[in-house]
Amino acid sequence: MPVVSGSDAAAKLTGLKVNTQFSDGDATKLRNLFQSGISRKVAGIITAVPDASLDKQLCAARRAGIPVIVWNINGATGQGASCIMAYVGQDFRTTGAVIAQRMVDDGKIKQGDRVFCPVEYPNFSYATERAAGVNQVLKPLGTKCDMLGVGVDEAKSRSTEAQYLLGHRNTKAVIGLGGPSQSVVLKALKQARLKDVAVGGFDLSPAMLAVANAKPPPLRLMVGDLRAVPVRDGWADLVLLLNAGLNYLLEPAEVVTALRQLGRAAAPGGAVVVEPLSARFAHEGWEPGRHVDRDGLRLDASYEVHGHLVTERLRWTLGGVEEAETYRQRLYSDAELESLVEAAGLRLVERRPMWPAIPAEPARGRVLWVARAPGP
Repeated sequence: MPVVSGSDAAAKLTGLKVNTQFSDGDATKLRNLFQSGISRKVAGIITAVPDASLDKQLCAARRAGIPVIVWNINGATGQGASCIMAYVGQDFRTTGAVIAQRMVDDGKIKQGDRVFCPVEYPNFSYATERAAGVNQVLKPLGTKCDMLGVGVDEAKSRSTEAQYLLGHRNTKAVIGLGGPSQSVVLKALKQARLKDVAVGGFDLSPAMLAVANAKPPPLRLMVGDLRAVPVRDGWADLVLLLNAGLNYLLEPAEVVTALRQLGRAAAPGGAVVVEPLSARFAHEGWEPGRHVDRDGLRLDASYEVHGHLVTERLRWTLGGVEEAETYRQRLYSDAELESLVEAAGLRLVERRPMWPAIPAEPARGRVLWVARAPGP
């Protein structure tokens, strides 16, 4: 789970002790876990708040001097909403409007079309807010999002969605309001024997990649993790990892694991090419790329470097929608990277500057590290 990996990595960087527990969607269990944290006088609490049922506990934590940061879902209301320190996550109403508008603009949803919106828990705030955003766009077209709770069990979700589709064969579009409900949409459509139904969604999932794979040009796309690359041994003659993707792994051990996976995926003696984060880019950047205003997109980016931790803050506006995002990377020195490449069993053969072979200012300071996998 990415958020758990991220919190564990942050704990190692900061020296904090993190105790991760799960409520498994059970509101009572979540409240009990929260109260247990207050009783143990923990230093802080990070949690998702699916609905208003946690308002009392949020304020109890504040009275006890325990800061609470909410991530992913913020269903706190009234006084409860004022008792949290910060919320890290998306504006669900805005994202609902964005995905619906995209489907309308692409001609996937037209006047009077039936739109099906399956979701795991229809009473949770992420579901109601995303549905509200979708309906905001659909209302002028004389239609609305038909929301249906399908739960999180894959087989039951697929069956429930298929039953809806069988009873509403005039469905023109499906917008899954959550990850699990979205991930079974294509299977449900197949089970209902429906074709030419547009599919949209919010969370990265194999189903969404299947949609992309069905479009020209023919590509093979997969959901994967650098630490567990989903291809067989020796699958590729050339393996590329560009745009500082490696630096989002904050622990050296994770980098070694990722490099081993890339080497495993390469044919014996095959090339593994990695572009690590450039120190010049992190400290100086390319100013025109940090401030963009064209074709309706306005983007402002800033970077903060504290030791080896780089914090990237983005604020962008597109189509009247404004978002703020924050990412973190670790800046590894050349000496560190060399030792990590060696520890992964790869042989570094070249460090090739992108400038002047690519005669463009953004290429300055960026270097491709070329390594070879074990073999002839």
